[in-house]
Amino acid sequence: MIMVFTKCLARIWKTRRICMFAALLLTVHTARAQKVRLDIRITEAASGRITPAMVCITNIDNGKVYTPPHGDIAEEATYPSPFFQGIEFSSDRNWRGPIRKMMGKGAVNGQRTYVYGDRPTLPYWSDSVMYQVSGDFSIDVFPGSWRISVQHGNEFVPVRDTFLIKASDTVVVKAFGLERWINLPRLGWYSGDVHAHHPVDRPEFKAYMMQMAEAEDVHLVNLLEMGDRRTTEFKAQGFGDAYKICSEDRCISFGQEEPRSDYGHIIGLNIAALARDTAHYNYYDIVFDKLYQKKEALVGFAHFAYRGEGVTEGMAIYAAHSRIDFVELMQNAQINTEDYYDYLNMGFRIAAAAGSDFPWGSTIGDCRTVVYTGDKFSADRWFAGLKAGHSFVTNGPALFLEADGKIPGMELHKQKGSTATIAVRAVSNPAIGMIERVEIRNASGVLVSQLNNIQADSVVLTLEHTLRESDWMTASVFCTNGALAHTSAIYFIVDGRPVYNKKKAPALAKKQQRLIETVRRREKKKDSPDKGILDRLDLAHRFYENLKKGKQ
Repeated sequence: MIMVFTKCLARIWKTRRICMFAALLLTVHTARAQKVRLDIRITEAASGRITPAMVCITNIDNGKVYTPPHGDIAEEATYPSPFFQGIEFSSDRNWRGPIRKMMGKGAVNGQRTYVYGDRPTLPYWSDSVMYQVSGDFSIDVFPGSWRISVQHGNEFVPVRDTFLIKASDTVVVKAFGLERWINLPRLGWYSGDVHAHHPVDRPEFKAYMMQMAEAEDVHLVNLLEMGDRRTTEFKAQGFGDAYKICSEDRCISFGQEEPRSDYGHIIGLNIAALARDTAHYNYYDIVFDKLYQKKEALVGFAHFAYRGEGVTEGMAIYAAHSRIDFVELMQNAQINTEDYYDYLNMGFRIAAAAGSDFPWGSTIGDCRTVVYTGDKFSADRWFAGLKAGHSFVTNGPALFLEADGKIPGMELHKQKGSTATIAVRAVSNPAIGMIERVEIRNASGVLVSQLNNIQADSVVLTLEHTLRESDWMTASVFCTNGALAHTSAIYFIVDGRPVYNKKKAPALAKKQQRLIETVRRREKKKDSPDKGILDRLDLAHRFYENLKKGKQ
């Protein structure tokens, strides 16, 4: 460009247009080359403590996302291959995590799981990507208009701030104090993710997951060793209390997603050892029995939220003769209440849980299981609370249901004609999601639905409910941006009779039998039908035949 200017001065008349164009190029080049150091400090406002967080830094002028420390344009989002090898955390203040896609359709091997569809990963996050930062870092930027978005789990108000970097700037300091809109631990409720994957065979890998748990404000992350008939991935170094990783009120616990076959993906939490039977891989009950040798273990079905990976048929078969503690009611921005209510109406007691399926999910805790542990937190107390059904699932708002002071998972023993005082409180923040309506539901359907016409941050429902028969009850809250929460059930035992809907259960049992017959026909078409599967189908069919007659 200097040579161009030299020639311009010598031949100014003939090359006037070239000179003007070159001068413009030089001005733009100089502005772009003039880097400004942007120092960013993120703290939890109440304590002033620097905290890891998830961020996205965007140049508004060109719409591109930039990453620390050198201000590189964000590369393509990672999904999910690098996570099989493991992500290394570094204590370098300018370390950043992988780019995670938060918007747009994905494919099976794309940048985001197809399960999200067109939905954003987080209803309250409107940037295309996010990445993890230390909370105290620098990024080189150039003059222009910029935006930073900051997310620290759904109990903190997310930040979205725009600012101008001037050509005269050399160092710009931006500080963000993240404000809580709710403190669930203070109320005895702690968040967890029942379904995540990452190797931990190196200290840097463990540090990455602990830092991510802090960045997303998740208190218990369950890392699952994931199997198939041949082998397992994301191998745990061990299971049980000796292998839990805890720091203050955050823990990583190791479980399994295994078996993963024709009849759904099974999750084992708080287990003593990996349970596998590759010789009889579709005989899930064998694995269940092994897992339950530790009485505190939990067994659940993954992907219930979107009826994926064979879960519908698998539940029909194995819920009939094995205890199922929980299902992933919410996952990847989806929720499946229809099947959940069916099982409650048939008399099953199954806790509501949620898991991200990270790294297929965009980030841990993008939907989370919130469990009541009482006045203090431990992994053991959290697992006991989930096993008892003291939970709600959410991707934004908080939700509390009580009946005569009892919380989800508990029983109330009543006489016919007696009443119970029901109280529901839904809480959100406009930046998380404006509450649209709150519902109370029982076996008969929606009992109460209340719109939030005044756009309040909190909606409270109370009613005196007269009990005619044994029943269950749940609550849900829906926000205008798609954020929602749903509780596990409270159970009303009237005159000592089981919670079984006499009107609906027979038809629902018949529905399960039709699923079983579909599996039976498929199995019999095989060259060598599996007798063990056929026997299990017979057992399940008989179970539902008895259930149709009210025998449990």
